[in-house]
Amino acid sequence: MGMGVAGSYLMARLKDSEHEVVGYERNVEEKHDSICAWGTIKPVLREFCKKTGRNFDDFLIHDGKNMHVKMNDDVKFDIGLKGLCTYDKLALIKDFIKDSKIIYGQAPKLEELEKEYDMIVDCTGFNRVYLPKLKEDFSCQHTNTK
Repeated sequence: MGMGVAGSYLMARLKDSEHEVVGYERNVEEKHDSICAWGTIKPVLREFCKKTGRNFDDFLIHDGKNMHVKMNDDVKFDIGLKGLCTYDKLALIKDFIKDSKIIYGQAPKLEELEKEYDMIVDCTGFNRVYLPKLKEDFSCQHTNTK
């Protein structure tokens, strides 16, 4: 479920396995896009591509070395980047899922999927569909106990 980077990468890894794999994307194919930032850590995506027989450099747009920052109060500084790059995310996703069975424009109910499939993997990320959303913010919570 979800044909972003994670879901499409999983499809690419399982495509030639003995398993029947079907991907679902809630957007229609014409509107299938990636909603997150287009930056990533180069070594991670390079390894993803290597494991699926692709060359990440084919999707690389800019291999960052430094980020120049200018604040509203005219404060300027540089940040050294270690492995951060921008890439053609949608092209990589489309390449991962080419020749795969993808059903666009549907987000079926979990009960329907459970009747048809042995395993369901939720890769819906930000627009989570099947896994529960966190009800509390667990970041930086501290409890004093004695």
